[in-house]
Amino acid sequence: MFGLYKLILAIYRAYADLLSPHTNNLKYAPPQFKYIVSILIASLWAVAFSLYIGELYYLGYNVIGHVAIVSMAFFTWYVLNKNTYAKLRDEYDLLRDPNRQPKCYELTEEERLEKAKQI
Repeated sequence: MFGLYKLILAIYRAYADLLSPHTNNLKYAPPQFKYIVSILIASLWAVAFSLYIGELYYLGYNVIGHVAIVSMAFFTWYVLNKNTYAKLRDEYDLLRDPNRQPKCYELTEEERLEKAKQI
C-alpha cells in the first residue's frame, strides 16, 4: 500500500512540475510562443488519440475544438492580467488635485497654461 502511495505522489509531482508555469521549460518564453506551442501540443494529442481509436473522421473537429479551448484560455489570461483600471485612474489627472481629490471648480488661466505645458 505504501508503494502505491509513493507512485501516486511521484506522478502528482511530475504532473505539477510539467504544468506549472514557474518550473516548466516554457517559463521564459513569450506568451505568443507559449500559445503556438500549446496549440501544437493539443493538436498532436488529438491526432494521436484519433489514430489510436481509429476515428479519423472527427480529427478536424477535435483539432478545431482544441484550438478554440487553448485560444480562449490564453484570451482569458490576457484579459485578467491586463491592468485596465490603472490606466483609467491616471487618465484624468487633469481633473484632480495632488491629493487625488476631484476638482470642482474651473481652472484659472495660469492653471490652464501650466496644464498645457505638462501635456
